Amino acid sequence: MTDDDCVRILREWCPRHGLRFEGFRRVRSQVRKRIGRRLVELGLAAVERYLERLEADPAEQLQLESFCRISISRFYRDRLVFDRLREAELPRLAREALESPQPKVRIWCAGCASGEEPYTIALLWSLELADRFPGCTLELSATDANAALIDRAHRGEYPAGSIRDLPAPFRSAFEIVGRTAILPVQFRSLASFSVADVRTVFPDRELDGIFCRNLPFTYFELEAQRRFLEAVDRILRPGGLLAIGAKEVLPGDHRFRESAPGTGLFVRSSE
Repeated sequence: MTDDDCVRILREWCPRHGLRFEGFRRVRSQVRKRIGRRLVELGLAAVERYLERLEADPAEQLQLESFCRISISRFYRDRLVFDRLREAELPRLAREALESPQPKVRIWCAGCASGEEPYTIALLWSLELADRFPGCTLELSATDANAALIDRAHRGEYPAGSIRDLPAPFRSAFEIVGRTAILPVQFRSLASFSVADVRTVFPDRELDGIFCRNLPFTYFELEAQRRFLEAVDRILRPGGLLAIGAKEVLPGDHRFRESAPGTGLFVRSSE
């Protein structure tokens, strides 16, 4: 399959799934390989035949949508972001939680892939914050639309190279078996994982932090981005933290101020 063929498919079908064709610019080669393998499986030599198949088969449309879920994740991904979380934002949330009747920091990681981001937060909390803020607990939930990735998150087993960006004390928390880094259950137990599509399923409680980096504000069409941000605005408390991709932009008017330039970390205002 050529890149032009892939562009043709994505331009036609992305809008039907509420996705932005432009969001796939940096990952299109991966999508092209997936679709190319699918054409071989189906015995289709021409992209026109695949487009006909898509029109006639709703199940194939879902298959195509799954090909468009590109997960790029590792522990402590984007050091500037996690350094800011470590030094300022997570301690702030913990201090504010201690002033409330129920001293708990509630965080949701939307589009969590195989768990590297929520487990990074779990390590930050366990190894640095728990002792500094006794009496405060962490409630960490994480969702992804890909059931296979959620299953991997539950296992907590990763290529050893995926932990290379972690600070040394955090790397030492893993058990290394051959080329696999295994996160012990004491850290895995801090995160609750479930399969859910962030376009339709949201937590039903007030939250202190929402992480949705490099997903809705990259891949979703503008109207879907706005709906997602409206949902965030409903469930994120004033002063709560919103984490998006460092190069992503929030759509339209909103009630968020940037925590630190270039991090994609925003704080919800009370207005």
